[in-house]
Amino acid sequence: MLHDRRAVPQEAGAHKGARKGSGFMRTHGLAVSVVVLLASAVLPCVPRGPVARAQTCASIMEALAGAADFRQTAQAMRLAGLDDALSRPGAYTLFAPDEAAFRKFPAWQVNYVMHHKNLVADLVRHHILDGTVLSPTQLEHATTLQPLAGKEISVVVRDGAVWLDGKAKVMGLGQVCANGIVYAIDGVLLQ
Repeated sequence: MLHDRRAVPQEAGAHKGARKGSGFMRTHGLAVSVVVLLASAVLPCVPRGPVARAQTCASIMEALAGAADFRQTAQAMRLAGLDDALSRPGAYTLFAPDEAAFRKFPAWQVNYVMHHKNLVADLVRHHILDGTVLSPTQLEHATTLQPLAGKEISVVVRDGAVWLDGKAKVMGLGQVCANGIVYAIDGVLLQ
Protein backbone atom coordinates (compact mmCIF):
# COMPACT_ATOMS: atom_id res chain seq x y z
CA MET A 1 0.00 0.00 0.00
CA LEU A 2 1.35 3.42 -0.93
CA HIS A 3 1.18 6.16 1.67
CA ASP A 4 1.67 9.90 1.36
CA ARG A 5 4.19 10.64 4.11
CA ARG A 6 2.63 14.05 4.68
CA ALA A 7 -0.72 12.45 5.54
CA VAL A 8 0.72 10.01 8.10
CA PRO A 9 0.28 11.22 11.69
CA GLN A 10 3.30 11.01 13.99
CA GLU A 11 3.19 9.06 17.23
CA ALA A 12 2.50 10.99 20.38
CA GLY A 13 5.76 12.29 21.75
CA ALA A 14 7.60 11.91 18.42
CA HIS A 15 9.61 14.88 17.31
CA LYS A 16 11.09 16.07 14.05
CA GLY A 17 14.46 14.47 14.77
CA ALA A 18 13.02 10.94 15.17
CA ARG A 19 14.55 8.14 13.08
CA LYS A 20 12.87 7.37 9.75
CA GLY A 21 10.62 4.29 9.93
CA SER A 22 9.60 4.92 13.51
CA GLY A 23 6.18 5.73 14.77
CA PHE A 24 2.91 5.05 13.02
CA MET A 25 4.39 3.63 9.79
CA ARG A 26 6.43 0.97 11.60
CA THR A 27 3.49 -0.06 13.84
CA HIS A 28 1.03 0.03 10.94
CA GLY A 29 3.40 -2.04 8.74
CA LEU A 30 3.77 -4.65 11.49
CA ALA A 31 0.00 -4.93 11.91
CA VAL A 32 -0.50 -5.36 8.17
CA SER A 33 2.23 -8.02 8.06
CA VAL A 34 0.58 -9.96 10.90
CA VAL A 35 -2.84 -9.79 9.21
CA VAL A 36 -1.39 -10.99 5.86
CA LEU A 37 0.52 -13.80 7.61
CA LEU A 38 -2.58 -14.97 9.48
CA ALA A 39 -4.75 -14.78 6.36
CA SER A 40 -2.29 -16.81 4.31
CA ALA A 41 -2.14 -19.44 7.04
CA VAL A 42 -5.93 -19.76 7.30
CA LEU A 43 -7.24 -19.28 3.75
CA PRO A 44 -5.64 -22.36 2.11
CA CYS A 45 -7.64 -24.50 4.56
CA VAL A 46 -10.95 -23.25 3.15
CA PRO A 47 -12.41 -26.00 0.93
CA ARG A 48 -12.85 -24.88 -2.63
CA GLY A 49 -14.90 -26.32 -5.47
CA PRO A 50 -13.66 -26.69 -9.02
CA VAL A 51 -14.62 -23.14 -9.85
CA ALA A 52 -12.15 -21.82 -7.28
CA ARG A 53 -9.36 -24.15 -8.40
CA ALA A 54 -7.28 -23.32 -11.43
CA GLN A 55 -8.40 -24.74 -14.74
CA THR A 56 -5.64 -26.98 -16.07
CA CYS A 57 -6.96 -27.97 -19.50
CA ALA A 58 -9.25 -26.75 -22.26
CA SER A 59 -11.43 -29.88 -22.31
CA ILE A 60 -11.92 -33.30 -20.80
CA MET A 61 -10.67 -34.92 -24.01
CA GLU A 62 -7.52 -32.78 -23.87
CA ALA A 63 -6.92 -33.98 -20.30
CA LEU A 64 -7.35 -37.62 -21.35
CA ALA A 65 -5.21 -37.29 -24.46
CA GLY A 66 -2.44 -35.57 -22.53
CA ALA A 67 -2.09 -38.26 -19.85
CA ALA A 68 -0.42 -41.61 -20.49
CA ASP A 69 -2.44 -43.12 -17.64
CA PHE A 70 -5.72 -42.52 -19.52
CA ARG A 71 -4.74 -44.03 -22.88
CA GLN A 72 -7.46 -46.74 -22.79
CA THR A 73 -10.12 -44.33 -21.51
CA ALA A 74 -9.31 -41.81 -24.26
CA GLN A 75 -9.49 -44.57 -26.88
CA ALA A 76 -12.83 -45.77 -25.47
CA MET A 77 -14.25 -42.22 -25.66
CA ARG A 78 -13.16 -41.94 -29.31
CA LEU A 79 -14.59 -45.38 -30.19
CA ALA A 80 -17.88 -44.48 -28.51
CA GLY A 81 -18.05 -41.24 -30.50
CA LEU A 82 -17.96 -39.06 -27.38
CA ASP A 83 -14.64 -37.36 -28.08
CA ASP A 84 -16.27 -34.46 -29.93
CA ALA A 85 -18.86 -33.84 -27.19
CA LEU A 86 -16.19 -33.95 -24.46
CA SER A 87 -14.10 -31.43 -26.41
CA ARG A 88 -16.87 -28.82 -26.59
CA PRO A 89 -18.27 -26.53 -23.87
CA GLY A 90 -20.46 -28.24 -21.33
CA ALA A 91 -20.64 -29.34 -17.72
CA TYR A 92 -19.38 -32.89 -17.24
CA THR A 93 -17.96 -35.01 -14.46
CA LEU A 94 -15.93 -37.94 -15.78
CA PHE A 95 -14.71 -40.85 -13.69
CA ALA A 96 -11.76 -42.02 -15.80
CA PRO A 97 -10.36 -45.49 -15.15
CA ASP A 98 -6.57 -45.49 -15.15
CA GLU A 99 -4.50 -48.03 -17.08
CA ALA A 100 -4.21 -50.30 -14.02
CA ALA A 101 -8.03 -50.51 -13.90
CA PHE A 102 -8.13 -51.99 -17.40
CA ARG A 103 -5.36 -54.46 -16.54
CA LYS A 104 -7.63 -56.02 -13.89
CA PHE A 105 -9.55 -57.61 -16.79
CA PRO A 106 -8.22 -60.23 -19.19
CA ALA A 107 -6.88 -58.58 -22.36
CA TRP A 108 -9.34 -60.51 -24.55
CA GLN A 109 -12.29 -58.99 -22.62
CA VAL A 110 -10.98 -55.44 -23.02
CA ASN A 111 -10.34 -56.06 -26.74
CA TYR A 112 -13.81 -57.54 -27.21
CA VAL A 113 -15.52 -54.51 -25.65
CA MET A 114 -13.29 -52.06 -27.56
CA HIS A 115 -14.28 -53.72 -30.85
CA HIS A 116 -18.04 -53.41 -30.25
CA LYS A 117 -19.17 -49.79 -30.40
CA ASN A 118 -22.44 -50.36 -28.53
CA LEU A 119 -20.64 -52.08 -25.63
CA VAL A 120 -17.91 -49.48 -25.34
CA ALA A 121 -20.48 -46.65 -25.62
CA ASP A 122 -22.57 -48.08 -22.76
CA LEU A 123 -19.45 -48.63 -20.68
CA VAL A 124 -18.08 -45.09 -21.03
CA ARG A 125 -21.50 -43.46 -20.60
CA HIS A 126 -21.67 -45.20 -17.22
CA HIS A 127 -18.61 -43.12 -16.21
CA ILE A 128 -20.02 -39.68 -17.20
CA LEU A 129 -22.33 -37.28 -15.39
CA ASP A 130 -23.85 -34.71 -17.73
CA GLY A 131 -24.91 -31.23 -16.65
CA THR A 132 -22.92 -31.18 -13.43
CA VAL A 133 -19.36 -30.52 -12.36
CA LEU A 134 -18.94 -32.14 -8.93
CA SER A 135 -16.36 -30.61 -6.63
CA PRO A 136 -14.43 -33.01 -4.39
CA THR A 137 -16.58 -31.90 -1.43
CA GLN A 138 -19.84 -32.47 -3.34
CA LEU A 139 -18.62 -35.89 -4.43
CA GLU A 140 -17.67 -36.80 -0.87
CA HIS A 141 -21.18 -35.88 0.36
CA ALA A 142 -23.10 -37.64 -2.42
CA THR A 143 -24.72 -41.02 -1.81
CA THR A 144 -25.66 -41.90 -5.39
CA LEU A 145 -24.91 -40.49 -8.83
CA GLN A 146 -26.89 -40.93 -12.05
CA PRO A 147 -24.59 -41.44 -15.04
CA LEU A 148 -25.59 -41.01 -18.70
CA ALA A 149 -26.24 -44.75 -18.97
CA GLY A 150 -26.83 -47.62 -16.59
CA LYS A 151 -27.81 -47.89 -12.98
CA GLU A 152 -27.04 -45.33 -10.30
CA ILE A 153 -23.50 -45.30 -8.95
CA SER A 154 -23.24 -45.59 -5.16
CA VAL A 155 -20.80 -43.30 -3.35
CA VAL A 156 -19.23 -44.26 -0.04
CA VAL A 157 -16.42 -42.66 1.96
CA ARG A 158 -14.26 -45.36 3.52
CA ASP A 159 -10.87 -44.93 5.21
CA GLY A 160 -10.72 -41.30 4.07
CA ALA A 161 -11.23 -42.17 0.39
CA VAL A 162 -14.26 -41.92 -1.92
CA TRP A 163 -15.36 -45.25 -3.43
CA LEU A 164 -17.75 -45.68 -6.35
CA ASP A 165 -19.92 -48.81 -6.31
CA GLY A 166 -17.66 -50.09 -3.53
CA LYS A 167 -15.05 -51.14 -6.11
CA ALA A 168 -13.43 -48.08 -7.71
CA LYS A 169 -11.45 -45.67 -5.56
CA VAL A 170 -11.34 -42.00 -6.58
CA MET A 171 -7.71 -40.95 -6.83
CA GLY A 172 -7.00 -37.31 -5.98
CA LEU A 173 -9.03 -34.12 -6.24
CA GLY A 174 -9.70 -34.24 -9.97
CA GLN A 175 -8.40 -32.26 -12.90
CA VAL A 176 -10.44 -29.15 -13.64
CA CYS A 177 -11.12 -28.44 -17.32
CA ALA A 178 -13.10 -25.71 -19.08
CA ASN A 179 -15.98 -28.15 -19.63
CA GLY A 180 -15.89 -30.15 -16.41
CA ILE A 181 -13.73 -32.23 -14.13
CA VAL A 182 -11.91 -35.55 -14.55
CA TYR A 183 -11.48 -37.85 -11.56
CA ALA A 184 -9.03 -40.73 -11.94
CA ILE A 185 -10.40 -44.00 -10.57
CA ASP A 186 -8.64 -47.30 -10.02
CA GLY A 187 -11.47 -49.49 -11.32
CA VAL A 188 -13.89 -49.79 -14.22
CA LEU A 189 -17.52 -49.16 -13.28
CA LEU A 190 -19.70 -51.96 -14.58
CA GLN A 191 -23.45 -51.66 -15.09
